[in-house]
Amino acid sequence: MAKNIILYIADPEAARASWLICDDQGTPVSAARHDTLENIAPQIEGRKVTVVVPAEWVTLTSVTVPGSTARAIKGVA
Repeated sequence: MAKNIILYIADPEAARASWLICDDQGTPVSAARHDTLENIAPQIEGRKVTVVVPAEWVTLTSVTVPGSTARAIKGVA
């Protein structure tokens, strides 16, 4: 059964996306479709979704998290 969705959002302002259904090995089993995110939502419920966005949307950060002691956690809060 095809359970995976690949969702490509090119423009967040447009609220539209391209998507297709893949099998468990990642092989497409449907043609690419284009629709609003609102109309796509019911189709992806309960499925694994891989969202692809333009690289300029992604921010990579690195932080140091204190140890698991209660004192260290309280000091951060």
